[in-house]
Amino acid sequence: MQIKPIRLFALSLATLSISTASLIQTYKTHPIKPAIASSEAPLPSIGDQAEDPRQKTGDLLTQDAVIPEQTYEIHIVRPSEVGERYRLSTKGSSSIRSKVLLDNQIVNNEGEESTLDLVADVTILEVNDTQQPTSAELNVIQSRLLQNNAESIPFSEGTNILATVENEETVFKINGEKIEGGLEEILSNAIAFLSKDNSNDNELFGTPTTKKIGETWNINTEAVADFLGDINSQDISGSVTLSKVEDGFLFLNSLITISNMLSSEFPPDKFTVEQDEFFVKFSTRLPIDLSNKDRDVDMNFSGSATANFRENPQMKVLVIFEERSSYQVRDME
Repeated sequence: MQIKPIRLFALSLATLSISTASLIQTYKTHPIKPAIASSEAPLPSIGDQAEDPRQKTGDLLTQDAVIPEQTYEIHIVRPSEVGERYRLSTKGSSSIRSKVLLDNQIVNNEGEESTLDLVADVTILEVNDTQQPTSAELNVIQSRLLQNNAESIPFSEGTNILATVENEETVFKINGEKIEGGLEEILSNAIAFLSKDNSNDNELFGTPTTKKIGETWNINTEAVADFLGDINSQDISGSVTLSKVEDGFLFLNSLITISNMLSSEFPPDKFTVEQDEFFVKFSTRLPIDLSNKDRDVDMNFSGSATANFRENPQMKVLVIFEERSSYQVRDME
């Protein structure tokens, strides 16, 4: 599970334009229904799709060959090695919308939506001190982009994409040329498995103690706040649950709440923030054996913020955001 780059909005009283900035980054990836999805059939999955543990909570203690009192080590992320290869099937979608309301009637409505489906063979080129990847090559097998209802193929089969961390930002290049603009943002949403610093999800969302099926532990809110920046740890809450163990895999699911996330983006001399709350939901299927590369992660980040204009309290701005990232890794050996 990784929480990928999430975008914030800076709101201008004069123009009401939306600008984006990087807020959350995680090592790859992690459901609410996606904000936008293609009307055509999805890309073929690599292997069987993992079950969502939130849909099977009634079966937690009925798994064959699982001892209810047995405990398990929790490793949210596994160490990587240079030269490691696997097949990645990923999907990243986002929906951003800003509305201006006067007496609860919409007078301005702006937004954008996008979804990128990508299947690629990944080769790890570099790792950091914590054995998390910082550079990788992706050989594209299949891709599809749906942006504001316009469909295209952004990367043809056989395209090699080099992804590298530079100055704590992921940079994508094709034949030495940097990918920029909207396509780079969309690609960052779908491909977020590189580590931009030495933090990792074991420290933020894991636990040093072994856990039994059904047990829950709190996330490290101090570490998460430091990781996000400009967020008070008291505004963060969340927990992770070991939902079940099946066929050598741990199934985890989590809900994280973040309050006052966009409040600082509303100039206090112009706006009064009415509500500001966001949620991160993730489910993941992780191997007990760390030498096994197979894993499945599904994450949804969503929420909204509302602020009233001080000059005209009957007028308000509503920002709605949803970003989903999911990926599936299968060993190529």
